[in-house]
Amino acid sequence: MAKAKATKKRASIKKKTSKNNSIVRNALAGLDKAALEYRNLLVDPCNAPFARPTYGGLGTGFYRRVRRIINIPSTAVEGCWVFSPGNNTYWYAHHSSGNAGTNYTFVSDFVFTSISGLGNAEGRCLAACVKARYVGPELSRAGVIGLYSGPCPRHLVSAASSAAVDVAASPFVARLGEVQHEVKFVPAAGDELFSNVTSLAVGADSAEMSKSVLAVAFQGVPSGTLQLEITAVMELEATSDGVLNTIVPSSRFTTNHVLQSLGDAASWAYHRVISPVIKSTMDNVVATGLNTTNAASIGMRMLTL
Repeated sequence: MAKAKATKKRASIKKKTSKNNSIVRNALAGLDKAALEYRNLLVDPCNAPFARPTYGGLGTGFYRRVRRIINIPSTAVEGCWVFSPGNNTYWYAHHSSGNAGTNYTFVSDFVFTSISGLGNAEGRCLAACVKARYVGPELSRAGVIGLYSGPCPRHLVSAASSAAVDVAASPFVARLGEVQHEVKFVPAAGDELFSNVTSLAVGADSAEMSKSVLAVAFQGVPSGTLQLEITAVMELEATSDGVLNTIVPSSRFTTNHVLQSLGDAASWAYHRVISPVIKSTMDNVVATGLNTTNAASIGMRMLTL
């Protein structure tokens, strides 16, 4: 009986997976060139050519790819960084080992200073990603990283939370360095709207909070060993330094069509590739001879970084 139920359950999962794959294939096959170009930008914000979004309404066509590397404070062993690229804002909180496990409170700042200095400019995010990188020695590697991509607010400025809560609430959690920690931007309806990118937007009731966020939470990480890198492709409206042309969307498809062609966000927004931090090559070691130096090492595991 139990075996029959297990077989039936596997068949049901397989059927559901096949149906989902069919929906993705059909959606992808129907996209036009412009929608495919924007799809590529969502998947690879760091390298894909600029493309007009499938957002509704009019745009400007003034695109800029911006990047920032953030070194987590040298004393931090746990914390959470929340990025709202569409607002050019991020808020964060962290703890040292002395108060690890207790609540922390979020504070905010601009993500990209090159944008915040444009005057009264408005903008919106087309694509983005955040990478968490371990920069410490391999023997000290410890702790976990949690990633989140989705609707805001995840947390707001002055909100209190803890590393345990933030990691547990992350859809994808992995041991530090076990995979390539990267999370990508999944646009929401609010991301189609332009907002002021030169003022910090962190109010719970503000229209800017309808935009998606990217979050990285970490716990038990050795202090001074974590680095975050955020890359975003922004569409900006200059204030007084040029002539703007109104650009209409180049595709008849909506953002929902593009997202449907990508499938479940868990399958593309979270990087799941195993990172070759430590690789055992014991099986590849061939003893070609013995001498005083290598006799003691025969049979030992060899580690490569």
